[in-house]
Amino acid sequence: MHRVGYSVISNSPIRRLRPSDTHGMMWTQFYQTIRMPTYRLALVIATNNIIYVSNTNETACVWGHPQLLPEISFAFTIAEKVKEELNWYTKSFSKMRKMDLIMIKDYGDTSIGNWGVAIYREERILYNKKYDDFTKQMEIARLVAHATAYQWLDNVLTPLWWYDIWLNEGLATILQVNALNKIFPEWRMLDLFVVQTQHESLHLDADYMMMPLVYEVKTPAEINSLLSMQYYIKAPAIIRMLQHIITKDVKDSNPMYRLLNQNKALTSFEFWSIIQNTIRTLYASNMKANQKLSSVMDTWTMQQLYPILKVKRNYTTGKVTVSQENINMIDRSKWWIPLTYTTEKEPNFSNTWPALWLKPQSRDLTLDKLHKSKDWIIFNLQQVGYYRVNYDIGNWLLIARYLNKQDYTKIHVLNRAQIMDDAYHFLVTKQLPFTVFLELTSYLSREVDYIAWYPMLKAFEYLSSYIPYKENENMQLHAQEILNALLLKLTYEEKNNETDLIKCLRQEAAKWACIFDESHCKKMAYKKVLTHLEDSDALKPEWRFWAYCNDHIWDYEMSFELGDHALVNLFHCPSAAIINRHLQIMKMNRYQRYEKGPTINTSIYSIVSNAKMYLKNTLEQLKQHNVRFIIKTLTAIINYTYSEAKLGEIKIFVQDHLQRKKQMEDVVVHIQHKIKQRESQINKQLRKLAMWNMMKWNK
Repeated sequence: MHRVGYSVISNSPIRRLRPSDTHGMMWTQFYQTIRMPTYRLALVIATNNIIYVSNTNETACVWGHPQLLPEISFAFTIAEKVKEELNWYTKSFSKMRKMDLIMIKDYGDTSIGNWGVAIYREERILYNKKYDDFTKQMEIARLVAHATAYQWLDNVLTPLWWYDIWLNEGLATILQVNALNKIFPEWRMLDLFVVQTQHESLHLDADYMMMPLVYEVKTPAEINSLLSMQYYIKAPAIIRMLQHIITKDVKDSNPMYRLLNQNKALTSFEFWSIIQNTIRTLYASNMKANQKLSSVMDTWTMQQLYPILKVKRNYTTGKVTVSQENINMIDRSKWWIPLTYTTEKEPNFSNTWPALWLKPQSRDLTLDKLHKSKDWIIFNLQQVGYYRVNYDIGNWLLIARYLNKQDYTKIHVLNRAQIMDDAYHFLVTKQLPFTVFLELTSYLSREVDYIAWYPMLKAFEYLSSYIPYKENENMQLHAQEILNALLLKLTYEEKNNETDLIKCLRQEAAKWACIFDESHCKKMAYKKVLTHLEDSDALKPEWRFWAYCNDHIWDYEMSFELGDHALVNLFHCPSAAIINRHLQIMKMNRYQRYEKGPTINTSIYSIVSNAKMYLKNTLEQLKQHNVRFIIKTLTAIINYTYSEAKLGEIKIFVQDHLQRKKQMEDVVVHIQHKIKQRESQINKQLRKLAMWNMMKWNK
């Protein structure tokens, strides 16, 4: 029962509305829900200024403020299409009778996917073609698809214990990725998952020793920790590996998807048992049919970190010996490693089903007379396995020379990306000579695929968090060389028949070329600024970072209207003059509308990398803003502070201006924790900085 004029939404469709005997009240009755966890019960009461738009049969509705409904049409379309794809994957067309998407301003979580009801923070699913680029579309698609996929899983795979929750997160992400890959094949979501999510997980796992996916929890705090990063990035990477283990063709209807068409909820134990029964006849070699899949997967889910597959060749006999070591040298944990490989003579990157396994108890495994000594061998096809591969120097050089001189596209793009990412890791951990790394990455001057380039772009980003580029001329020169070669091929002008990923590559290359002070890039940026001044609509949203961060645009003394979105972008610029303009805008309080948006959470390293005065002024201006904005801005500043002295300034600011206020207690604790983390990171990375400075970048 509720007041007349309000709308009530729940997990099931509305059965009927009827008046109440109580004046001004009414009843909303719903159909009975399907069997589901109690914590997924949803009840939303909407005021009369919230309206909804639905499809023709009202199986999908979106609720929000009338003026924002045009900006949610993309999210609504995604929800409908993902629902159709999940029905196809799971062979179920009747599980979800309806779906409501509800926008709530300033909602605490990014999204919550209850059965039949998905609640989103308003600003995360709004798309405005005038201001937002294609990457915002992709963020929205991922968010909506994940929340939708999670609803299927909650009714089928119910964690018996909290430590089983990784299965839900991993499967939801894989379902999300596969559905979006079908809906937007040109986005190449499966490839992007590997370079954006799996690679990120490998780096974080090594740098911060993420907790295992499965471990016993005893306190509420430990339960909350289960919802940390490893469940969102490592869990789906392990599920992806499992996909390729249990079937020879993952394009077929996978056994994991068929599990979702059950009439009862499954525990993780039942999950493993059912999958085990589907693979008993698949293995005839190292992993025998009677080997329990759960025992194999336990090495990946119940242990921290991951292995490095070491490949050593005898170039006389043709023998190849593989062994494993822990990414952490002092840890003795071992894994069941699925092995896939191919050779230069007979390249076949499509067969990702492991014919061989390296067992935990085996010291090594030898492959006899594999191929000629002048040909390369590549392991971990399409980077299906959650591990890195370190070859002997001879094989690294064979790969590098092939990439630089032959048809590099014969090596699968995911393996080209893997080679770049692994090489970067082994370089910074002093396991790969710089000269080899230089030869490998030099091939990127030929490469025009965003997927293959992505690891190097991330390497620039990783290094920027602790090495100001102007203090590292060696890296700057090498980056200028390969980026300039790429931009000569792509040019700075978009073409009508280009894919979105090619456009992304051009934008990223232009951004980093200007950051590395490449002269032609700066000239082209100025040219686009002039075009923008003549016609503000001529500059597409994705190029506005470039334009707003060019010094020449400020010669016009703000005589034209940039708009709030532009003002937010000013925070990204590496110019002291523009930073001063930032501070003036902060005083004018002109971008309050976007304080809660995701844009503010991006890099503002330019503010702290300039004069001491700017950091102090920025901290002073922060006092005027709300708690959420203070946390986001201070966190960004801390993440891009390179010295303990500047961290000390932030400490003093916190003590003098925040610690005395009772309502700021939680903020103070959070910021102090971030400062300690950053101090630890700076000390840890100083060793890497010393290594980079010792390198000679001349060929």
